[in-house]
Amino acid sequence: MVCSFASASLAFVKAHPGIVLVLIGVAGEIVLEWKKTQGKLAWLKKSFWILLILGLVLEFFEATKSDRDIAVLNRQAAELVHSNLVLSLELEKLKQPRIMNVEQKMAFMKSLHDAIKGPIRLGAKDASPDSVGFMDSIQDALTNAGYTIISRMDYREADFVPAPLPAGCDIWLIVNQSQMYPPPMFSKEIEKALKSVGIVPAWTYANSPMVNSNELLVFVPNKL
Repeated sequence: MVCSFASASLAFVKAHPGIVLVLIGVAGEIVLEWKKTQGKLAWLKKSFWILLILGLVLEFFEATKSDRDIAVLNRQAAELVHSNLVLSLELEKLKQPRIMNVEQKMAFMKSLHDAIKGPIRLGAKDASPDSVGFMDSIQDALTNAGYTIISRMDYREADFVPAPLPAGCDIWLIVNQSQMYPPPMFSKEIEKALKSVGIVPAWTYANSPMVNSNELLVFVPNKL
């Protein structure tokens, strides 16, 4: 408590040396002149001195309040700058095409080299160049990793896929409703491999014939 008060006092002195020096100077002059001041108007002069001291003390409190207000404004400004930076990065990310690059493909295939394989369906919510390109890169990686792609479709009318994706996710992994808990073993290996290359999947389910038992539908949603 004492250390905190001393630290706050030192900070105030550094921030407002002029006010501190004026208060010390005025207080010193009053102390030296107090006993010397006599006569009929002495009480009036001393009253003015007291008012002067009180005024300077009030300046202390006003300056302290201003310091707190400025600190709050500075913190809010810093938070706003940070928020704007995060938003700028997110917007920049949205401008970039979704794709699994060569390095990601190599790492993805390596992580699935000895994994259990299973039948995979591919789908997208639209036929935009971005969605098709992302699906192409995923198909290429899965095929080279040894998986069989049994279908590839444009699911424009599909209403079984929740929208939007959960925050921080990039793609849907969809299994048959009867196998949601737990999903087929091979699909968990694919989830792990996707995460290892920075593509975060979310899980949901659908009924046949969208996706049958022991199958996995890798679904590319619309780009936000």
